[in-house]
Formats: sequence, structure tokens, C-alpha cells
Amino acid sequence: TDMGSVKQSIGKLAIQTLKNTEDIEWIKENMVTKNDHNKVMTALDEVLHIVRRSDEERVVMNARLDRLDAQKADKTEVERLR
Repeated sequence: TDMGSVKQSIGKLAIQTLKNTEDIEWIKENMVTKNDHNKVMTALDEVLHIVRRSDEERVVMNARLDRLDAQKADKTEVERLR
């Protein structure tokens, strides 16, 4: 019975080892590599740069429009006073 128990334990270990090997292979195939991660981060940095630049342009454009509105209001006020 002792030998049967040892054989059974070895069988269980062999099965678990095969399962672990399959799991490791699956992980290696599906996990993100450092290179993949760097590519994603670089792309996100580029998108963030574009969004920030667009936001800055929007702020500048709004300031210009505010000045134009103020100039138009001043001109309208001057014409009204004439």
C-alpha cells in the first residue's frame, strides 16, 4: 500500500505539473510585455499631449473672442452715445 500511495502521489504531482505548465504557457502568450506596455504608454502620452494642446488653443481662442466681444460692445456703446 505504501508503494501504491507513492505512485498515486507521483501521478498527482505529474498531472499538477502538466497543468501548471499549460497555465504558464497561457500566461506567457496572453500577458502584456514591457514592450507592449511601453507602446501603450507612449500612445497615451501622445494623445494627452494633443488634448492639452487643443485645450490650450481653446482657452486662447476664448480669450480672443472675449476681447472681440468687448471691443464690439465698446464700439456699440460709443456709437450709441454719438
